[in-house]
Amino acid sequence: MAIGHVRYSTVGSSMLKNVQPFVVGYKFGSIGVAHNGNLVNYRALKAMLEDNSLIFNTSSDTEVVLHLITISKARPFFLRIVEACEKLERAYSIVFVVKDKLVAVRDPHRFRPLVMGRRSNGAVVFSSESCALDLIETTYERKVYPGEVLVADKKDGVQSVCLMPHPEPKQCIFEHIYFGLPNSVVFGKCVYESRHAFGEILAIEAPVDCDVMIAVPDSGVEAE
Repeated sequence: MAIGHVRYSTVGSSMLKNVQPFVVGYKFGSIGVAHNGNLVNYRALKAMLEDNSLIFNTSSDTEVVLHLITISKARPFFLRIVEACEKLERAYSIVFVVKDKLVAVRDPHRFRPLVMGRRSNGAVVFSSESCALDLIETTYERKVYPGEVLVADKKDGVQSVCLMPHPEPKQCIFEHIYFGLPNSVVFGKCVYESRHAFGEILAIEAPVDCDVMIAVPDSGVEAE
């Protein structure tokens, strides 16, 4: 099993500290976590945890998730992950490695994408972009639902073990404007087609008499 992620710098953290996974030792073994998104209640949670004598090694909001898991008393262990994630506010798609299990969680609002695929040998893959599955010859199977917690292991396969209460789903428009690769399908729509449509609308709403048009940054090429 393996997890990994490289995030934008968030809440004052350096890019170096956002190369993930975060891995910590625990009495039940090691826990690894990789997180895509931003937690708006990060500072409040960090202050609460520090008041309980927990020590932070980075300024990344992802570290909060690990501390919330370690102080939880829920059983079986995956419920500690659920209990921790229920305290998080706003955007997160997270994958964990715990012992022999791979756990995937998507926030109840579904701000960020998270999909599941399967390789020809039966191996399960979770990804924040559908196009990543194509690169490793993995067949797209389905999206992870808002608030869903999936647990995968060799013995029991993939189980949907929890569906946290979720309000009306939200979507981050920046996934289609900037974050997503053109060949990804995000929120059920092709990113390339979305950006192409954005360019057509922009040309109608804000026409410009010019000789040269340059797409900046690279994500604007399709709109051009």
